[in-house]
Amino acid sequence: MGTKNAVIRVEGLCKAFGDNVVLDRFDLTLYEGENLVVLGRPGRANPC
Repeated sequence: MGTKNAVIRVEGLCKAFGDNVVLDRFDLTLYEGENLVVLGRPGRANPC
């Protein structure tokens, strides 16, 4: 089995809405063939 290449890499992502910190130094790496689903309740930060 060979080494998979990273197709998405996020390092140290921070996000806040005013004083509400929702991401604090978030890291994520997705490799070829991997899938990611993010689930959550709709809220004011949701554009849909």
